[in-house]
Amino acid sequence: MKKRISVIDIFAGPGGLGEGFASFRVSKSFHPFKVCLSIEKDTHAHRTLELRSFFRKFEKTKVPKEYYEYLRGRRSREDLLKKYRPEAEKAALEAWHAELGKTSDQEVDDRIEEAIDSNKNGY
Repeated sequence: MKKRISVIDIFAGPGGLGEGFASFRVSKSFHPFKVCLSIEKDTHAHRTLELRSFFRKFEKTKVPKEYYEYLRGRRSREDLLKKYRPEAEKAALEAWHAELGKTSDQEVDDRIEEAIDSNKNGY
């Protein structure tokens, strides 16, 4: 198994930088980068980050139809995340709603360390 490079995105906004890293491939099946943590203070941008993180928890051809139903307004976000709880929980860990400078430095350091460790352990 090839090692993946951890990506920590601070001031992430809706996640454009993370999307670029997550989309990059060196072969058809190998992504050398893994977005481990995205930090954003804006509520709306954070919701987008979390949803995109959720999307990336599935193989490209196995994204559930309920995801697209949500995008079309036919399903609630709450129902979608509840139905796919393990993926939603991982997405919530990856997309952190926090404001740097107001959140303690120790908490930020701990979250970054945990995110990097999770990549080393194949999470």
